[in-house]
Amino acid sequence: MNKEIITIAEVILKKLEIANHYISEWEQIMLQGNSDNGSLFKQYYFSLGFIRHAYLYMSILTLCTVIDNTGDNNIKNLREKIQTYKSLEIEDLISYTKDSRNLLSNTINGLKLLRDKTIAHTENTDQNKLFKEAGISKSDISLFINSVIKYINYLMSFIDYKKDFILPNHSDHGIKLIYEALENTPKQNLDKYIDIWQDGFNAGKNSSQS
Repeated sequence: MNKEIITIAEVILKKLEIANHYISEWEQIMLQGNSDNGSLFKQYYFSLGFIRHAYLYMSILTLCTVIDNTGDNNIKNLREKIQTYKSLEIEDLISYTKDSRNLLSNTINGLKLLRDKTIAHTENTDQNKLFKEAGISKSDISLFINSVIKYINYLMSFIDYKKDFILPNHSDHGIKLIYEALENTPKQNLDKYIDIWQDGFNAGKNSSQS
């Protein structure tokens, strides 16, 4: 049983690592756009626009698999496995966070709303409006990820697991390297590709609404 519990915890941690990397990359694109008035983003919008959306969507989707009550690799199943193994009752994530439970609960509800709006229904993909509607920010998501990791370490203490789960730092990888390469690349006129994408997107949107 210990091995099964450890495997579940490790899979959840990997999900958190991936989600944290995605949301950090998304933020980096947003911040970089502010630093140069979005000139590089606009120049390579055909690629960076998709990447930015994909990072956000995949982060949300991955985090929701951690907090959903279906499947094996989520914190509810991890807690229940340990409860069964040790024959005891363990408080859930919301109860464990105590003073921050309201904030955490709001973040969880916001993540699920973002998932439903951005993945299940794509008629409104304005990210700023969606975040306002969800009532959460990037910092709330980061706090949520850290809270879940702390909770996993708490759960694993019941089986005397000696290793602390922590997030690795990937800040020197990913989009920063891409931007460094793009900054040293001669400018290209990609307007025609953007127009082709926009025409295709509009055609698909009109078709889904008819």
